[in-house]
Amino acid sequence: MTTAKKTRGRTRDKDKAAKYQAKYRQTSKYKDALNARRQTPEYKAKAAKHQAKHRLTRGQAQRDKDNARTRAWFAVPENKRRDRERRAENKDRINAQRRARRTSVTNDTHRAYVLRNKYGLTPDDVAKMSAAQGGVCAICSSPPKPGKALSVDHDHSTGRVRELLCNRCNLMVGHLENPHAEAGRAYLAKHKNKS
Repeated sequence: MTTAKKTRGRTRDKDKAAKYQAKYRQTSKYKDALNARRQTPEYKAKAAKHQAKHRLTRGQAQRDKDNARTRAWFAVPENKRRDRERRAENKDRINAQRRARRTSVTNDTHRAYVLRNKYGLTPDDVAKMSAAQGGVCAICSSPPKPGKALSVDHDHSTGRVRELLCNRCNLMVGHLENPHAEAGRAYLAKHKNKS
């Protein structure tokens, strides 16, 4: 659908203007000017600052386009219905594909991201900590379950990393830091002999 707008005695078609702009962006004159601007130190500094602020990846623009296309496709009720039927028919295969995507590589990548952004650590730092602890939990001295890693324990008020713990001990320490921990201990002591 085109919309026309009257400007200074002539009609401007927005679709035509968009097509012209897209065509102009393909010209070598535009590309040369854009590349020249991108080589300036001011532009590079601004781009680096923007990327650092938003942690943009090279594929972000493409992901945005893909997401917009997917949302538009699912906005059509017939497409939504067909997708639901396809998922119901192929549930086992789809779930198997999802499990395959969650491989150790994906988990390692996600773990490295969390370690870096939440604790300021690298996987090498955690490996050194684990080696210093003998690869076991700092509280119960048990190794992690197969396929699992030791959790990074940190002080929630200061953010300071303490040591590596198994999942159960990490949860326990988290609950002990809860202000109601003393009340919980009193409750357990009260009901200890009533059985």
